[in-house]
Amino acid sequence: MKRIDQDGDNDGRWALVSDIFDKIKKSIGVGVDTVGAKSKELWDTTVIRTRISELKTKRRELLEDLGGLAFEMLSKGSLAEPVLRAKADAIREIDRQIAAAEEEIQRIREAAREQPVAAEQAKQSEPTEEPETGEDPEPVAAPDEPEMATTCECGAVVLEGARFCVACGRPVSED
Repeated sequence: MKRIDQDGDNDGRWALVSDIFDKIKKSIGVGVDTVGAKSKELWDTTVIRTRISELKTKRRELLEDLGGLAFEMLSKGSLAEPVLRAKADAIREIDRQIAAAEEEIQRIREAAREQPVAAEQAKQSEPTEEPETGEDPEPVAAPDEPEMATTCECGAVVLEGARFCVACGRPVSED
């Protein structure tokens, strides 16, 4: 933040506005990361669900074939167990693939839940950018005319004329 000069420049107010915009940019960045993660989760799960649907259709067809084959064999009086077992093994393999795909959907959902949390933690742990001038920053002087400020429910100071809290986003009541 910049210091307000004795002649009444509003550099301090502009620095405050700059800080507010920096906070907004961070919040938007987290929101964009969340939307990106959700979009990827949706796409990946849709692809896998399509594959599961195809596998279930193939399973249903194999079950119909197995039933028809068993009926024909029993009608002719000769039951060829190896042929029936091969069809049953193919059905079990499809069941295994369906279970693996459903587990993959669970992993994708869990990863998507963890990703926004990790992104938020990373953004919060980022150091604030301060220009390195080799000098200690000067404290901001109070403006000549005090501004009317209120306090939000979250405890943050809200300046006069603000419609929303910069910390939590709640609408500010005009009392």
